[in-house]
Amino acid sequence: MRDKAKGRDDRMLTEIEKLQIYKDTFKGRLDTYCEFVDGAYKTIHTPVTDARIRQHLTGKRRMGIYPLSPDILDGRGVWWSCVDFDTGNKNDAIDAATSLAEISVDGYVERSKGKGFHVWVFYSEPVEAKAARALMGYVSNGAEVFPKQNDLENQSYGNQVNRPLFGADVKQGKTVFLDPAKAYEPYPDQWQFLKTINKVTPEIIA
Repeated sequence: MRDKAKGRDDRMLTEIEKLQIYKDTFKGRLDTYCEFVDGAYKTIHTPVTDARIRQHLTGKRRMGIYPLSPDILDGRGVWWSCVDFDTGNKNDAIDAATSLAEISVDGYVERSKGKGFHVWVFYSEPVEAKAARALMGYVSNGAEVFPKQNDLENQSYGNQVNRPLFGADVKQGKTVFLDPAKAYEPYPDQWQFLKTINKVTPEIIA
């Protein structure tokens, strides 16, 4: 049912719709990906398929995503960027999101798979990785910024980020996005949240 006053669609989403929302949000390299195998990350040289993403979402096999890709601004662009705060202090991520809001950029806090937090920014069009890194560096306070490189000129793949919403972790309140209106507790419906993300335009970044 659509709430006409708010423009929100509260009906149950199909699995196909959820998958499309996920793919539209977390865009990156599609000809290869990263997988956590035997306690270490390994690059898997096969295309990212819908079936493989479903394995991640259902908690069967964790998956990482490379933000830089040869087909995104010739290896110089990204569809998103994030900061990885691994201190275990939620306030570090909240402060970063607040600082972004002060410059009209929406930053979204995710509880990571470990003790830390990610702050994500999503773009309506690909932006130069250099500009995205500068933006996130502005709020990182020394934490890791992704992408870590400005381009793929001297890097085969760059660095990966764990994909959110890994099924087994979601049940523990991890790899989920947090609602600032509810004291940064997890959104009860992650899929409806993903539909509301405001993607930043290249003009704002410039």
